[in-house]
Amino acid sequence: MPVFRTRPRLNLLMSWLLLTGLAACSDSAHASDYAIRYEASFSGDKQKASVTISVKQTRASLRQLTMTLPEQTVAKVSADGDVTRDANQLSWEIPKQGGELHYELVIKKRRAAGYDALINPDWALLRFEDLFPIASSRTRSGAIGNAEFFLTSKDNWSFETRYGRLFEKAIAIESPGRRLNRPTGWLIAGNLGIRRTQTQHHQITVAAPAGSRYQRLPTLSFLRWTLPSFHKVFPMLPQSVLIVSGDDTMWRGALSGPSSLYLHPSRPLISENSTSTLLHELVHVATRWRAAPGDDWIVEGVAEYYALEMLRRSDGISEQRYQDALVGLQKWVDADGGRLAHPSKGANTAAAVLLFVEIDRELRAQGTNGMDDVIEHLVKPSAGPRNIARGQLIDCLRTLLGKESVALSAALKAARL
Repeated sequence: MPVFRTRPRLNLLMSWLLLTGLAACSDSAHASDYAIRYEASFSGDKQKASVTISVKQTRASLRQLTMTLPEQTVAKVSADGDVTRDANQLSWEIPKQGGELHYELVIKKRRAAGYDALINPDWALLRFEDLFPIASSRTRSGAIGNAEFFLTSKDNWSFETRYGRLFEKAIAIESPGRRLNRPTGWLIAGNLGIRRTQTQHHQITVAAPAGSRYQRLPTLSFLRWTLPSFHKVFPMLPQSVLIVSGDDTMWRGALSGPSSLYLHPSRPLISENSTSTLLHELVHVATRWRAAPGDDWIVEGVAEYYALEMLRRSDGISEQRYQDALVGLQKWVDADGGRLAHPSKGANTAAAVLLFVEIDRELRAQGTNGMDDVIEHLVKPSAGPRNIARGQLIDCLRTLLGKESVALSAALKAARL
């Protein structure tokens, strides 16, 4: 377990404090016990980013950060204070007066036949956690911190994040409920093509590398007609959402993140089975559910159910096409043995969708608003992701129906859950 000790670079730290004005800001001193700044400088030709995490404090409020940084992607680690590496774990003992942690990252993370994090000479596409990993912290009891981030590139790249476009100054991060604030969600940088639209409730930004075949304007048009229906069920969808895409070297799927999502340019806005990958991922962005062990079928089934349902409600598909889609899902379940499962995909998710169709009918027969009432019941105001489990679904339906759900009970019994 190597330990690296370096002399605290106090002159450098004080220069940074003077430049940012943090040392002279009396209001910040009253509002927080420490300030943390995340910085990354991108080098496209080297496929790397140089990262600095800086801490300013006066009372040893933030004492340690521990994060996962794979040995094969990180290099040139240095810090004020002690840094300990144990395989992929890096722990930084932060000096009482604060200091800086530096490292270089190779940004090239493979997922199946493509990448879900990549940097090349023209652009970069990744999640903030690829730069600044989820970290556990040790703090003084009751300590409150504030945070900001700043991104640069020697090639004068543009940067788009869920916090907005990055210009010449750092962006403050507000993450209620988090013990340690850090930037999250997708980010894209480089020579970009960007389109934006404002609906009644949401501002949508679509960004992809210049020359990418991703259809920016069709995406915005699609959302302008579907979001009014979507918002009625999912008013918790963030006011600002960033949608990013890349080229064919990227993973050929879709992934959601806080207030943002990634969509491969090959994914159609409406699939031949009358669902929408984009709407599916927007449900994930809105609910921020994480499946409890064994219950991924709830998370994925709800997302796919509403990907189909929102197209019907917005008149994107006819009632007959909607019914045809349900028939197609049933054939898929029968052919591939679809069941309620964890993780859920393909025919298993189709089985979950059909269950939620039955639950919706059962609820509406009792004079409720069907699955919409389930969403309202299960999605409570929350500062962050929350686990969702079958017990919550059972209790919710019992509350709405006044008895056990026949559809859900039968499905759980058949799946031996």
